[in-house]
Amino acid sequence: MTRRPSPALIAIICLGLLVPALGIVLVLDRVPRAGDTTSPPHTSTTTVPTGSNDPPTGTGPVHERDYPESWDQPDDSPVTPDADLLQPDLVTLVQSEPAGTGTTCTPEQVTLSFRVVDAAAGTIFGYLVAEAAEPCALAGWPGLGARGEWGDPLPMQIDPEARGWDGTTLDGAPVPLAAGECALLPLRWTGERAGALSQAASSAVVLLSEGSPAVLVPNAPRGTVDWVDWTIATHLYPGPWQPDQGLCPP
Repeated sequence: MTRRPSPALIAIICLGLLVPALGIVLVLDRVPRAGDTTSPPHTSTTTVPTGSNDPPTGTGPVHERDYPESWDQPDDSPVTPDADLLQPDLVTLVQSEPAGTGTTCTPEQVTLSFRVVDAAAGTIFGYLVAEAAEPCALAGWPGLGARGEWGDPLPMQIDPEARGWDGTTLDGAPVPLAAGECALLPLRWTGERAGALSQAASSAVVLLSEGSPAVLVPNAPRGTVDWVDWTIATHLYPGPWQPDQGLCPP
């Protein structure tokens, strides 16, 4: 008598043959064929902005190794007047990088000057004032540096910040200017300050934006109201450009 395979056994055998065949079909289906123009699945991308209105990175602490050789007393060499410095000389004095987007003002379109407005607990408060000769805009933070009265660069610690003197948040949005209008860059400084026998800043150097020529900003005479007493190791905190608050020259 011949024994027939059980239905369960037949099902198992068929299933064992079907699974490999199905796998071969799936693999072959994924192999590209000539003339197949099916596009790959879309992958989302994130657009990185080309500019930011966040404060730039500061210069970091100043060490004595950063001081010029004549930091404590002038040498006997004649000092080239600030006004005779060439553009490469000015660029080497810039310590902090400009940051922010939206600045269209060129050095020829603005006049820069300092205003010192207050002092408290060893901190001096002032502004860098920019008066426009024709319509343009200032935004974010300029690059900054300074030259001393003895002709030396003044290494300072510069830490740009996005807050006002009272702690309020300030953004670096563009400040549009018409001819005769002003923008203000808040400044506060602490730490070392120029005394009677130390080297004070004779001029500041400002870089309005990346790629812009450096601008020389003469300091007010020593001891006058608007004299900025920056010196070696001064700690400077610049804010971003802000609309005028009544300090624009009449």
